Amino acid sequence: MPEVDALLEALYEGPLEEVPFRTFLVALRRALGAEATVLMLRPPTRNDTGLLLVEGGTRRWESAYQERFFAQDPFVNLPFDEVTALGDLISEDALLTSDFYRDYMEPSGTFHVLGVNSREDDGLEARLRASRTRGKPRFGTAERRLCQELVPHVRRAVRLHARITRVESERDLFAGAVDQLAMATILLDEAGRVLRTNRSAAELLRRGHGLRAVGGELRAEQPESTRELRGAIERALAHRSAGAPGVVEGLRLPTADGEALRVLVRPVALGRWSEGRAVAAVALFIGGTEEPAPAPVEVFQQLFELTRAEAALAARLAGGQSLDEAASALGVARNTARAHLRAIFSKTGVGRQSELVRLLLRSAPLA
Repeated sequence: MPEVDALLEALYEGPLEEVPFRTFLVALRRALGAEATVLMLRPPTRNDTGLLLVEGGTRRWESAYQERFFAQDPFVNLPFDEVTALGDLISEDALLTSDFYRDYMEPSGTFHVLGVNSREDDGLEARLRASRTRGKPRFGTAERRLCQELVPHVRRAVRLHARITRVESERDLFAGAVDQLAMATILLDEAGRVLRTNRSAAELLRRGHGLRAVGGELRAEQPESTRELRGAIERALAHRSAGAPGVVEGLRLPTADGEALRVLVRPVALGRWSEGRAVAAVALFIGGTEEPAPAPVEVFQQLFELTRAEAALAARLAGGQSLDEAASALGVARNTARAHLRAIFSKTGVGRQSELVRLLLRSAPLA
């Protein structure tokens, strides 16, 4: 059936849309002759307004349902995977005299409702709804049959959406962690072109200090250094393609000021089912690119119950300064700094400055 095929195509594209399932809900509303269609990916509760994807209707009544009327909704606790009409659950007379109808359905123009609930073993739940106004006919056998045919596909598409969302959330979490690294980090794709950078690397490439990106390709300041870098990247790509253990190569890229960038090049393991494109293939870790990033003073205060002055000193030490340098930068006497350091030792349970620095660096990322 062309209509069903079009609905399924839109449904499975739903997890990839900017507003998930919007095209599917539009198509379903038209196919059912409904005024509104709703997909609840997270039903509202007293402590959570939930996640409702709505096509048609008004934002005002969508918000009203999420905030308070969901608790009065008779259209709950349906048999899973079984298409049900509101008229199957409550008579018209009883509906018309209910608080839910008077307070929510009538003002929002909702009267006839068709829906189905699904729930997975892991607790993932989805609720699909379609509604018409009171002057329109009830949903009939054809509409029920169409929705019933969609049920297994809705379940599958919602599972895909949940998995994509989880992966994106984890990716954003780890990307945020990488972005906090003081060391410049560059990810290359399978063609050896720049795919992603953290903040330190983006600033390094922007300044062109020993390394720059031209058309996505990395280039050092000297042609021989560029060839050396390109060779290391190509070898890493070859190891990755062959499924060989990740061999790390190190090299130095001279800069115009007589210093050098220290670069580690390592392949990123190829996923078992990865198609290879638009995924990280090689990682570059680059040292000698920047001043140490400022340490998170407030975080040190909270983690170790330090005073503001103690946390400020700890941040300076974690950033690589000596006690004298930190005291000078903070504008305090050396004896004051030593007193703060003794207090820090007592609160953190360490006895030496080197141990303290290791503890601080392990405890919180540099900002």
